[in-house]
Amino acid sequence: MVMVAGFTSCSKKDGGATSPASVTKSEAQSGGKNTGGDKDFTVELTQDGKGVAITGYTGKTVAVKIPATIQGMPVREIWAEAFMIKFSITSVVIPDSVTYIGNNAFQQCGLTSVTIGSGVTFIGDAAFAGNNLTSVVIPNSVTSIGVAAFSLNNLTSVTIGSGVSLEYSALPCGSYYRENGEKAGVYTERRNARDGSYEWTYAER
Repeated sequence: MVMVAGFTSCSKKDGGATSPASVTKSEAQSGGKNTGGDKDFTVELTQDGKGVAITGYTGKTVAVKIPATIQGMPVREIWAEAFMIKFSITSVVIPDSVTYIGNNAFQQCGLTSVTIGSGVTFIGDAAFAGNNLTSVVIPNSVTSIGVAAFSLNNLTSVTIGSGVSLEYSALPCGSYYRENGEKAGVYTERRNARDGSYEWTYAER
C-alpha cells in the first residue's frame, strides 16, 4: 500500500556509496569520458553497485532530459537536493530506469512540467515543492510519496496511478483522477493565518 503524505525536510541519501572507477565525480564534472549531455550530471555509484545516482546538475539546459544511462551504467537514483534551486530549469523528464527520487531533489527549480518515469517507486519529502506545476501524472509504480512532495505549486490536475493510496494528503489543491478517468477526490489547501503554515484536507469523490 502506498502511504501518501503531505508535501519539507531533507538529507542526502548515503550508505557508504563511492564513485566507481568507470564513472567518477571528477569525470562527470569536467566532461572526462562523458559524451553529449552526460557531463552536466555529477554521479556516484549506488550502494548495490549496479547503477549510478545523480548527485548534482551543472548544466544550463532549461528543458532537462535525464539520461537512462551514464557511462554505460543505468541511472537508478536521484539523490537529495540534486537539482535544488536550479531556477532556470522549466521541465524535466525522468527515465524509466530511475526508481528513487530523494528529498528536495527538484525543489524550487521553476518547473512547469515534469514527466515521472514508470520505474519510480519512491518520491521523497519536498521533492518537487516550490515549483510552478499545474498538473502531474504519478505512475502505477510509485508506492511512497513523502511529506510536502508537491507543495507550493499551482496544481489543478493530478492523474494518480492505481497503486497510489490517498490515505494522507499529499497533493494539495484541486481534483485528482485515476488512470481510468475516475475522479479520486479533491484536495483543498489552506494557509493558517496565525503561523503561515499550510494545511491540506482531502475528500473522496
